[in-house]
Amino acid sequence: LAARAHKVSMAFPDRAEPLIWEGIVVSSLAGTKGGLVAPGVVKQAKTLYEGALKLQPEALEGSAYNSLGVLYYKVPGWPLGFGDKAKAGDLLLKALAINPQGIDPNFFYGEYLVETNHADQAVAYLERAVVAPPRPGRMVADAGRRERAGVAAGCDGRRGGSCAGIGRGRRLARNVSRDAHWTGRVRASPR
Repeated sequence: LAARAHKVSMAFPDRAEPLIWEGIVVSSLAGTKGGLVAPGVVKQAKTLYEGALKLQPEALEGSAYNSLGVLYYKVPGWPLGFGDKAKAGDLLLKALAINPQGIDPNFFYGEYLVETNHADQAVAYLERAVVAPPRPGRMVADAGRRERAGVAAGCDGRRGGSCAGIGRGRRLARNVSRDAHWTGRVRASPR
């Protein structure tokens, strides 16, 4: 799939969208490879997102900012990788500015806040992810994202579900943060 995505990027060198999708494929591959292979693959995804930002930052509703932000908070910092929590926050906020009601920017900024020990602030973004408008052709991905956001925020997790469990959500968000830290995994979530 990565090779096919690269061919599409090469066929449309002036378009940001193929670079973003290739970056998503490559970063997902990094999540499955792990170990010594992942750092090189993650750097490749980073380069693809940066290229897309140079061409058209608003492409796919700011997805390059969002995906690059996710890499920056999931990848370890120096000397192992390029991870940078502050830069991640800046990139994720740029994605939110472009697509404030979108499921991905709200979910990933909420997850970032949880993983950076700001669980109380994360709940509002995770709740927005639960009730975000559906994306055409992305029903399966959106359902999974809503469920994960709902669990972390103490919501039903389905479109239109109740988010009344804010206190419970804060406890769950802390648990999500603790579990993510404990496992130490770099997760590159598919779109």
